[in-house]
Amino acid sequence: QSPRIPGKKETDDPFMPPFLKGSFIEDLSKTHSLLYNGNSILRCHCLIVTKEFVLQNTPLSEKDFEAAILTMKAVRGFVFYNNSPDAGSSQKHKHLQIAPYSVFRYGAIPIESFIDELEGKKGSLASQYFMLPDFEFQHIFYMFPEQLTSNLNKSELRKKAIV
Repeated sequence: QSPRIPGKKETDDPFMPPFLKGSFIEDLSKTHSLLYNGNSILRCHCLIVTKEFVLQNTPLSEKDFEAAILTMKAVRGFVFYNNSPDAGSSQKHKHLQIAPYSVFRYGAIPIESFIDELEGKKGSLASQYFMLPDFEFQHIFYMFPEQLTSNLNKSELRKKAIV
């Protein structure tokens, strides 16, 4: 259950203004905002949310990818999208999640060893969709090319999002 603003109805969308004090980070674009995750289990775990209500089970759009790439560049993190309750989504409002690599031991996501093993068999997975054979649940991954996601400039977003 997300933290609520006193007086805000339970049926209200937690990803629409007015936001819980301290949860709003900034507007990413005309279509997306960045919020702290109120139910985070990771330090600096944030949400990329659509400004207008869009159902969570809607396929990702070009604007969703633009907001994700902008945020990945700023925080050097990875983005994931749970598009339904079966995938772990608890909100109906469309949102992607981002966590900086720095919150993980050795600066790598926990599944990186699985990806490395697959790359050892198939070669580079950059710019490709792929599935991990050890995962028995429905999933798909995409590794963006390094030049698209590596940006060492300290943007204003990075200053606000990573404490």
